[in-house]
Amino acid sequence: MITNPMWLIRTRMQGEIFKSQGKPNYQRKYRSIAGSIYRVYSKEGFLALYTGLTASLINISHVLVYFPVYEKTKLFFRVNFESDRETLSAKYVSLSVLISK
Repeated sequence: MITNPMWLIRTRMQGEIFKSQGKPNYQRKYRSIAGSIYRVYSKEGFLALYTGLTASLINISHVLVYFPVYEKTKLFFRVNFESDRETLSAKYVSLSVLISK
């Protein structure tokens, strides 16, 4: 949530590169990070710096599911199939990745 303004500015600066390639006299709006943040803040308001935050939060929510399932499946395989080994074999780690994804 703290870095969302930086991601917004990065996306806008990258978008300008594509716009400028098609137009020889294109005047860039976003030249520096500080200037870009000021421009968005002054033209669109403070909340515009957090445009896309909801989509970003939805995008990272899968991690909240992935890691616990991954760890639980590894534990399951270790207890039920490889309790005599010190580390879990590659096939069970790979299977844990597949199941959790």
